[in-house]
This record gives sequence, C-alpha cells and structure tokens, in this order.
Amino acid sequence: MWALRYNVLKMFYESKVRSYKGYWKLLILYDIAKKPKKAYDVVKSLEALGIPHVSCSTVYYILDRMSEDGLVVAKGEDGKRIYEITDRGKRYLEEHKAELEEALKHVDALKKLYKLGLKQLISTIMDLLRATPYLTEDEERKIREYIADFVAKVSYITAKTMARMEKVE
Repeated sequence: MWALRYNVLKMFYESKVRSYKGYWKLLILYDIAKKPKKAYDVVKSLEALGIPHVSCSTVYYILDRMSEDGLVVAKGEDGKRIYEITDRGKRYLEEHKAELEEALKHVDALKKLYKLGLKQLISTIMDLLRATPYLTEDEERKIREYIADFVAKVSYITAKTMARMEKVE
C-alpha cells in the first residue's frame, strides 16, 4: 500500500515546473510566514491543507536546509525550536509567487481527489494486488473489462475538462 500511496503523492509533488522538494519548501515557507511554528505544527498545518502522510523527518530536513539558506531562523524555546521566516524567506516567497499558487492548486486538486474517493480507489487497488495471484480467468477478464471501462469514462471526462480549460486559457 505504501508504494501506491507514494506514487499518488509523487503525482502531486512532481510537475512540469517544480520538483516535490520545491513544493514542500514553498508550502512550508508559506505556512511559517503566517505564524512562526515548531516543525510538528508545520506537519499538522500541511495535513490540514489536505496533504496526506506528511513525514516529520521530511519537514525537519527541509527546515534545516531552509535555515542553512537563510530563509528561516530557528529560535529555541523550552528546548523546542520555533521556525520563523526571515526577510530573505519573504523575498523568496514573493519571487516564487506563481509556483506557490501552482503548489496550492495542486494541494486543492489532491484534496478534491480524496473527496471524490481516491482513498477508496487506492484501497481497492491494494486489495486487487493481493488477490491477483488467486484470480480465475473469468475474474481476470471481468476486472480487465471494469478497468477498461473505468479508464475510458474517466479519460472522457478529463479530456472534456482539459479542452474546456484550453478554451479558457
């Protein structure tokens, strides 16, 4: 299940413009710009945005890199580090405003996909992976038909949507 979740999340992280690390960096910086926070609170904020399975170690790593780059500063408070955006970090956010907007659009799209049933789809695919070695020929044929039908229907809808988007742009 982890590999499939990873690949679904990878779709969010990777785009034509920015790598996932770029998105993480922008989203974390955006969050800290609103209010200085501990790393754990950043994780919770990202999850509240709709990003599932945010890793504390990933957030700590990116915060450390951003601290080294002068985008954030870590201040100690009761043995806990609170991260605050620097003037350089504010300039970075301003310079990368378009990418931040794209990242936030991706977050919204992922959130909407989850509302449309992405979690159930992933769960069903995981069940199918476990059951595949034991499928009869008839069950394999049916699943092949169901998948082809699903792909055709979703592709039809997305093609119409993409064509509509191109007219708007």
